[in-house]
Amino acid sequence: MLTRIPFFKEVIIGSFECSHCSYKDSQITSAGEIQEKGVKIALQVSAVEDLNRQIVKSDAAVIKIPQVELEIPAKKGCLTTIEGTINTTCEELLYDQPARRLIDPDNAQKIDDFIGRLKMLLLVKEPFQFIIEDITGNSHVENPKAPSADPLLHTMRFFRTKAQNDLLGIETPNSQPSTAVAHPSVTPLAGEPGVAPINFSDEVMQFAGVCNMCNAPCVTNMKMVNIPRFKQVIIMAMACDRCGYKNNEVKPGAGIEEQGVTYTLFIKDSVDLSRDLLKSDSASCMIPELDLALAPGTLGGRFTTVEGLISNIRDQLRDTNFTFTGDSSSEGSREKMSKLCNKLSEIIAGKFLGEFHMVLDDPTGNSYLQDIYEPETDPCLKVERYERTEEQNEELGLTDMSTESTDGMKPLRS
Repeated sequence: MLTRIPFFKEVIIGSFECSHCSYKDSQITSAGEIQEKGVKIALQVSAVEDLNRQIVKSDAAVIKIPQVELEIPAKKGCLTTIEGTINTTCEELLYDQPARRLIDPDNAQKIDDFIGRLKMLLLVKEPFQFIIEDITGNSHVENPKAPSADPLLHTMRFFRTKAQNDLLGIETPNSQPSTAVAHPSVTPLAGEPGVAPINFSDEVMQFAGVCNMCNAPCVTNMKMVNIPRFKQVIIMAMACDRCGYKNNEVKPGAGIEEQGVTYTLFIKDSVDLSRDLLKSDSASCMIPELDLALAPGTLGGRFTTVEGLISNIRDQLRDTNFTFTGDSSSEGSREKMSKLCNKLSEIIAGKFLGEFHMVLDDPTGNSYLQDIYEPETDPCLKVERYERTEEQNEELGLTDMSTESTDGMKPLRS
């Protein structure tokens, strides 16, 4: 069954039950592609309620609980809870224990002791850390405070090593043959002999793909756009003729900036809602007065307005968040989400002007919020540039980045 996980993505859930022997089995498979980066999710379990958090574990994910030195290797994917993961581990360790107690009593006793330590975790007498590390990037831990940030939940994305890409069957540049072979379908690069320079700003490039919803063939349009007083960006858009699904995304046209940037906008007038806004896929967004926080990667990259971004947030909360609006949700969570969506709608309608502000933080420096007073000082907009932390550099893949192979290379065009 195809199922959408709120604030995550679509997955395929499969289950099996034998009417003859009563054997049951279930597994989960990502309905999407392998992500550009792997993910490491660390949750500090400090209360019994945290054991009820749902987790999506792909078949490439490894689970660790450092406090008891537990590491569960990659195996079939599943949709479960933290409590369910620990109970399943105990059941698997108990398998063949009666025979083991007769054949190897010493090791059987050690296993019994370890199972006792795992069951003690379920009492949460002291906090412990629950870690999922997934090189495909397709695992997830529920945030019950969503859309607000969860101080107990930390997510870090990382670039895979060549060995990890090889394990997933992904071809890396290092595995390419050293001798280039000409192919008739490859367009020669601008700057090569006999090839005229290409002005990408005047061209709308197209490439074939498939629809994310119905898998029908469709075309994605891509264009380079210059944002005044900022930089070049790449806008990608697709529309499916079969099911009507539409999607658009913005990618930075340049590299990561030397510094991160934080924009703080105090929305005092309806004009402030019309400011152009570029949110990269690495940027986080907050509206502190509503206790609303979007983690990096939420909504992807967007080139819109302040009003448009707030509308996107409201639509995602209202239309796709089945955890808070479905039959299994509690009355309190439904009421909370309804109030938040109504508040966002009122903000879009121009109410509460001067009573809230928006914070856009991007460690890559590739986000932008329009200054409508330029070259004068903007009284409503505060822009701060900052040095990234070592942790942020590691998440962006800058710590171990090597540029030695590009030394001496000539640019294709100026």
